[in-house]
Amino acid sequence: MGSVMVQSQSRIQVQARLQIMDQNGYLLAETNIGPGPQFRIGHFYAEKPEDAAIGLALNNPSADKTVTCTIEVVAEDATVLGITTVTLGPHSQIARFLFELFSQLLTDEGIYKVYVTCPDMVCALALYFHGFEMFEIPVFVVDPN
Repeated sequence: MGSVMVQSQSRIQVQARLQIMDQNGYLLAETNIGPGPQFRIGHFYAEKPEDAAIGLALNNPSADKTVTCTIEVVAEDATVLGITTVTLGPHSQIARFLFELFSQLLTDEGIYKVYVTCPDMVCALALYFHGFEMFEIPVFVVDPN
């Protein structure tokens, strides 16, 4: 577990590699993660098959603003299943599984739409975990400004 903050006077792109290792340090699985877009409103689709977990990481790239984001889970029939907020200080991030944010939700198999709405620009990363399988879920930008 860890994080890295990179500061630059100009725009840069970064990539990350996530690894699952056993207790002896042997590599079990890995995936590469590309840079996510900045947005005010974005969404992604979260499928909840048995024994899988969906992770969400949010990053506030602002050096001087705190931002409070609303996260909303919507069922396939457009029923709002839950709403919560997270607050990110300047240059901070948060990473949680959806079941941590919405413990009473996502217990049934199905496809959910997860909206992230923020008053200022953020970056998001959504990940799917099932056993040793993990991959990035695309986050679609609704409002890039």
